[in-house]
Amino acid sequence: MVRSSRLSVSGISCRIISRELSEAKVSNHFNQSCDRWFLDVQILSNRCHDKSVLYVTCDEDLVQSYGAEYAVVYVGDVADDVRGAIGVVDTQEPFGDIFSLLQDISLRYRRWERDMDSSLLHEEGLQTLLDLASAFIPNHIDIVDPAMKLLAHSDDSDLDDPITNRLVKLGYHSEDTIEQFRLDKRFKLWSESEGLIVNTERKISRFPSILYCFKTTGSFSVIVVMICNVMEPCGYLKDVYRLVVSRIAHYVRREYEGFTTASEAICTFIRDLSHGVITTEREIKERARFVDILYVGPYCLFYFGLENVRDIPVWRFVAEISERSVPAITVKLDNCLLVLCSNCRDSACKGLCREGCPRRRKNIKQRLSQVAQSYGRHGSCSAVMGSLADLPIAYEQARMAYEMHSRELTMGTVSACESPLVSFDSFFLYSYLANQLLVDGGMLASSRAFRVIDEMNRYDVQNGTDYYKFLECYLENDRKATRVAELCNMHRNNVPKRLERIEELFGAQTETFEQRLSLMLVFEVRRHMLS
Repeated sequence: MVRSSRLSVSGISCRIISRELSEAKVSNHFNQSCDRWFLDVQILSNRCHDKSVLYVTCDEDLVQSYGAEYAVVYVGDVADDVRGAIGVVDTQEPFGDIFSLLQDISLRYRRWERDMDSSLLHEEGLQTLLDLASAFIPNHIDIVDPAMKLLAHSDDSDLDDPITNRLVKLGYHSEDTIEQFRLDKRFKLWSESEGLIVNTERKISRFPSILYCFKTTGSFSVIVVMICNVMEPCGYLKDVYRLVVSRIAHYVRREYEGFTTASEAICTFIRDLSHGVITTEREIKERARFVDILYVGPYCLFYFGLENVRDIPVWRFVAEISERSVPAITVKLDNCLLVLCSNCRDSACKGLCREGCPRRRKNIKQRLSQVAQSYGRHGSCSAVMGSLADLPIAYEQARMAYEMHSRELTMGTVSACESPLVSFDSFFLYSYLANQLLVDGGMLASSRAFRVIDEMNRYDVQNGTDYYKFLECYLENDRKATRVAELCNMHRNNVPKRLERIEELFGAQTETFEQRLSLMLVFEVRRHMLS
């Protein structure tokens, strides 16, 4: 038996390319031991170089120049392998035809991955994944749970294997089959092994097989078995099998490994709560007891939008958010991902989830921020809830904060890297003011603070000064002269002088709390809405 541990892959491999070219009757020689994966195929030039791209050229000098650092395929009529090339296409066909063929191969697999990812996003199930894989994997695949129950299988009525046919007919492995597994010590192997297992012994099945065992504590959770009834185990077969299994992992982590997203009963409960389907305290408490969730908080709700996600593998983002938020509950709702958090329960924690956690650990907000940032996404969180009855309000809070933050990112007032996760608490005040501006803009815009800040902004534009930026920095940093001087690149002694000049020119006063508050509110509204 041969084992391989790498699972998460995307794109096409050298073995896939070699196989597809051979199927097209094109002679080729690729490094079969290379385990690199490529997301695109491009013509090699002196300007664009990306290690996730497979480059193609008919120039041997370019191969020697770039082959050591980048993956380069040489196309031409050659007797020997070209030094530095990851692969050689030995042909007299025009270079353009071969390049188009390689691009078609890459596009075909990208479309397949897109279809599988779309299936995951719409929760279409394991069977749909196997159906989508049938055009790429000719062999029969079974997925079974820890109780040896069949979860999904390939539609292959011509399979000549009694064990597999009995499994498909009954929907589970029979006691006789389980006893054979036990005598052959298969359960021990499945429980202790990680990664792909290639079994060519044929002790039980008539065919060799490739398995992937998803592990849980001390055992296995789900087994994906490919019966090699049509194609023998080979590098190509293992690579396309990985592409499917890495998507199956999304469901396994959610339903069977206990450390990621919630069960369907919990998901339905959270969806019903968020949409206001259940409203009475009695019904909410009954449903909470049924799914084993505490009714009383503190809770907070995190929100991640899933719109415009073609540039990232959605299923990986969902799985990683789920894993990093343990033991919070992760639920996909409409076109967003919700994380219901109740991690902080001791008396020292007030449920605010801020820096300086009393448990001296990285809190969930920091963990989710890191995940969102790594995928170039952003999210939001609600205010702290006292009970599950507050969830509909929390959902609206988190959604509103997310949408406002999205507008900020679009306007360029902030970047996702600087602020990947925002809270409703930081938005509620200016969101109220913004609403008032929409309803009765003249009243707020005519206030003294608004007029002062507008005049200051116009003065800066006309005279090339930075009074607006300075005053905003001064208020944001609690009037700390040393910090303000550092941020504004000036001497500490110049800070009070600059304030005096601002008061002289514009009448902006900062002595009292009320004066500072009114100015800060104007800065907030201008930053987030008026720009």
